[in-house]
Amino acid sequence: VSRAVQLALAKVDAGRVTVLRRSDGSLARLVGELATADLLVNATPVGTGSDETPVPAELLRRDLAVLDLVYRPSPTRLVREARAAGASAEAGAGILLGQAWRSLELWLAGPAPVEVMRAALDAELGGDSDA
Repeated sequence: VSRAVQLALAKVDAGRVTVLRRSDGSLARLVGELATADLLVNATPVGTGSDETPVPAELLRRDLAVLDLVYRPSPTRLVREARAAGASAEAGAGILLGQAWRSLELWLAGPAPVEVMRAALDAELGGDSDA
């Protein structure tokens, strides 16, 4: 998922993209990197099916856009805390829906029932999704 995000950001000429990983120790730079970041994308499973967050709330701010690719729960704690800080924040349910309807349209060679799909996703995620 991280590679797909990196490709998408490169495609729209997003500028400097920094990837932080637990595996190589670069996540230790999170505080410094977020201080100057415009966008935070969580492409980890942290928060999936739980109330964990990969980013402490005190690091979130109004001028930092947040996209959490986790879709269960939706919105995630990261998204809720970012919104509480005044940031623009979106959860992964909308991304999941977008992938699904675009795939279905390609497969069917016609329009997908997006609103029916949205309702089904919302029901599956507990009725309060960000889809």
